[in-house]
Amino acid sequence: NVHEEHIKVAIETSPPNMDAHYAPYFHMMYEYFKWNFNNPLVGKRTCRKIFVGMMHNFDFMLSLYLNVYLIDFVLNDERPAEALWIKLNGKGDKLLNLIIVSTLRLFTKLMLHIGDWVYTSYDMSHPSSVHLHSALIERYLHYDESSRKDIHSALISMGMMSDIPKLVDGYCTVIAGM
Repeated sequence: NVHEEHIKVAIETSPPNMDAHYAPYFHMMYEYFKWNFNNPLVGKRTCRKIFVGMMHNFDFMLSLYLNVYLIDFVLNDERPAEALWIKLNGKGDKLLNLIIVSTLRLFTKLMLHIGDWVYTSYDMSHPSSVHLHSALIERYLHYDESSRKDIHSALISMGMMSDIPKLVDGYCTVIAGM
C-alpha cells in the first residue's frame, strides 16, 4: 500500500526525539507547507493572507493603546493638557488629540476594509488542490505496470476525492488562523 509505505518512510526518516506516531503527520504537513510556498501562485497568496491577518493583529494592539490613551489622557479632566503626547507649539490640546486619534482609527479601519476586500479574492484552495491533483496523477502515471497493479485504483480515487480536499482545507484553516 502506497500510503503505508509513505508513512513507513516518514517514520524511518523522522528525528529520533520525535514520537513515531506523530512524526509522519507533522513531517508531511511541514512538507506540504513547503511545497505550497514553492508554488508561485499559492505562495504569494498565502503571504498576502498572512499579511492581512497581521494587519488585524496590529489594529487590535493599536486600538488597545489608543483607547487607553483616550480614556487616561484626552478624556480625563484631571490630567493637564501638557501631559498629552501630541502637542502643537509646545502646548497640549485635547481636542486636537481627539481628532488625530479618531482620524487614525478611521484610517486603520479603512485599510482593514480594503485588506479584507482584497483578501476574499486570494483563493488558495483551488490552485493548491489542482497542483496536488496533477502531482498525484503524474506520480501514478510514472509507475511501471507492476507497480500500478499493486495499487488499487480505489486508493487513487479516495486520495483524489477525499484526502486532497481535506488536506487543502486544513492548510487554508491554518493560514486563516494566523
